[in-house]
Amino acid sequence: MKRGYASFLPCAFSVALALSFLPDGRAQTPSEPAPAIGAALAQLRKAPRDPLLLARLRAALAAAPARDDQTALGLAVFALGSLWLERVADAEAARQALLRRFPDTAEARTLEDWDGLFRPCGWCHGTGIRGGEICARCNGTGKCPVCGGAGRVALMGRRQAPCSACNGSGKCSACGGKGREEGPCPRCGGTGRVPLPERAFRLYRAVLKAEVE
Repeated sequence: MKRGYASFLPCAFSVALALSFLPDGRAQTPSEPAPAIGAALAQLRKAPRDPLLLARLRAALAAAPARDDQTALGLAVFALGSLWLERVADAEAARQALLRRFPDTAEARTLEDWDGLFRPCGWCHGTGIRGGEICARCNGTGKCPVCGGAGRVALMGRRQAPCSACNGSGKCSACGGKGREEGPCPRCGGTGRVPLPERAFRLYRAVLKAEVE
């Protein structure tokens, strides 16, 4: 079998899977029998778009012995297949397991252009932050409700002092002056990017195909 699939690179499992591998490389025993990695990969070559077969590969990886010679390939395939399905946490955990356990392999080199398999998130424009409800503290004005945005408060005798509620900035301390309560973007999970499914799928298919050519 050839391992020349690095030429298929395009231009530009969950955390539970990563945790299923102990630091010394031994795998925890699953509660029910899992297929061999080679068998799971063979099934995926016949039906690469079947997410249930990717789940079987995941089970096989979790049950595989430390020296299974198909583990590196299985991790690469699972990472790319999960990315195609936009299961980013699964994909990243598999990639990290591959880079940690098999750093100098063709499989690891296949994922060198990992960033090229993503694009900026359209929901948050790549910021990772999504504006939420109107700030209840300032009612959307963005101004400090204590000093009214002046940054200073009046004292006796016409004296003034910096507003202690906003440290003299004049901005609402709850929303930072933006008028809305912000949080991580629900589309990208705060990363600012989302997968390119078709690009991930092309590389996923290429890795599977190259192993049998």
